[in-house]
Amino acid sequence: APAGPIMSWVPSRQRCCRHPHVRLGPIVPAGSHVSSNSSAMISSKSTSSMQHGPAMDSATTASSVVPETHSFRFWHDEKRFKGTGETSLAQRALLRAGGLRAGGHIKSAPTAGPMGYQRMREWDVLWSPASTAHQAAEQGLRPGQLSSAVPGTQSICKKRRLPATLYRAYGDSAWDIMPRSYQIPFQVREWKTWLEAHKGAPENKLWILKTAQHLGKGLKLVRYQQAVKEVLVQHQKAEKAKAEGKSKEVRPFVLAQQYVDDPLLINGRKFGLRLWAVVAGSDPLRVYLHQGGLVLFSGQEYEGAGIADEEGQPMQAHVTNYAQNVHGDVWTLQQLEQHIGQQNYQDMMRRILRSTAMTYAAALKDMRSEAERLDIPPATTFELMGLDFLIDSKYRPWLLEVNSTPSLAVEHNDPVVEELIYNQKWSMVTDMFSLMRIPHRFSMNTPRPSALEAGTSPSWVKDEEAEMASIQNTIRSQCDEAFYDEKVCNMLMTLELEMRSRGGFTPLMDMMPWDAGQQGWDVPWNQRDWLARQWCRDRNRDMDMTVFTSL
Repeated sequence: APAGPIMSWVPSRQRCCRHPHVRLGPIVPAGSHVSSNSSAMISSKSTSSMQHGPAMDSATTASSVVPETHSFRFWHDEKRFKGTGETSLAQRALLRAGGLRAGGHIKSAPTAGPMGYQRMREWDVLWSPASTAHQAAEQGLRPGQLSSAVPGTQSICKKRRLPATLYRAYGDSAWDIMPRSYQIPFQVREWKTWLEAHKGAPENKLWILKTAQHLGKGLKLVRYQQAVKEVLVQHQKAEKAKAEGKSKEVRPFVLAQQYVDDPLLINGRKFGLRLWAVVAGSDPLRVYLHQGGLVLFSGQEYEGAGIADEEGQPMQAHVTNYAQNVHGDVWTLQQLEQHIGQQNYQDMMRRILRSTAMTYAAALKDMRSEAERLDIPPATTFELMGLDFLIDSKYRPWLLEVNSTPSLAVEHNDPVVEELIYNQKWSMVTDMFSLMRIPHRFSMNTPRPSALEAGTSPSWVKDEEAEMASIQNTIRSQCDEAFYDEKVCNMLMTLELEMRSRGGFTPLMDMMPWDAGQQGWDVPWNQRDWLARQWCRDRNRDMDMTVFTSL
């Protein structure tokens, strides 16, 4: 049966704006920090005071105050996420922005209920895992809707497809971004040839084998002499389990990846970085990386640790995945910078920004192909992803995975660390919806007061109209193409509004591989991409962007 409307509740101290002040600046919760300088990403100091949202003890509370009006409806496929709607940071941010939860069965409901893609006319914003949000795009999105997945990004979010996508775009230069990797079983012969040619080489000591499982499951660390044999044995076991109807009990390996065996150690332990990026659109390509993040430590000291435990799983010294170290040590990026020094941190972050930009550029062909196939209207999709980097002893970052639907759960047995995690994730989530101009993009749907009906516009409407007109005039005066082409003007208007509303997100457009043609790389840039890049450069000319230009 169709799910009825779900009444939305917000904390009592959060005033519902009946007539929101729709301005072009970022939505800034009380006490938050928003940098106007894109280069703040290079220094984590801007994140030190990020206290977006209320304290931890109120994260899961609700009051009996219901907003009088709502500017948009959102559908939350709660049953597909970890946790409940009450603990969901995304739901909390959407409610705070003036949204009305219109559907999505709650976690405790006895039945699964309809998904958002099955109720396409009942929402303006769909918050759903990438797998089900993609199905909404298959159903057909309408102009004005906003869905939480960008079709085509599967080419970098699947373990087996990420290295293939990077290699398609950059050839052997892909292995400057991530460790050398081979798809299993498709590239076993190629992998064996490489292993034979590099016997005894320093980079050919250990390989990590991965199944298609998530949360740090299905990993095996092996020496290169046994690597191919382990893959074949696992494949035989998986085939046998499949024949017996037990395919979920034994998974085949889908990827073989060189193991980075010289990680940077802090207090004797290995660590990884979890960062968050948002794709705001693919034509032109617009990607932003958040200034916050988490430094996740392994559960054991690295030196002297064995390769695997008695069950064949990698020792905890080698694993930094949060799901495998739920209550482990966690730092902020600022703490990492203080430990390794500003110069080392800046050098590391430059490489991360560049690698992230190149990764999304490699997927551009797939994003555009899917957008054309599905006839997706402009500005109807966005996607949050979690990027996992490992740092080696030379402070060089290595991209390990790009995760769709990254965990927004806040869980730790140490209240101090739990608050740290909450602050980082809450600031990112609120900045994400600000970047996507929620609720601003729905302001035209907001009920107007009687004064407006009588012919007198409230001040926020006049302010919005005046500022929009000012931006439009600026764009047309500075870009000839925008003066003559309304579509180009609208495209740059969208970009400018994102730049003004991005909060702690750093734009990556100027760090994309624009020299792809000269390098012989395969990135399908078009005129809209070049115009967007030039606009970003021009608008940031007066900012401290020199740290990026050398890239």
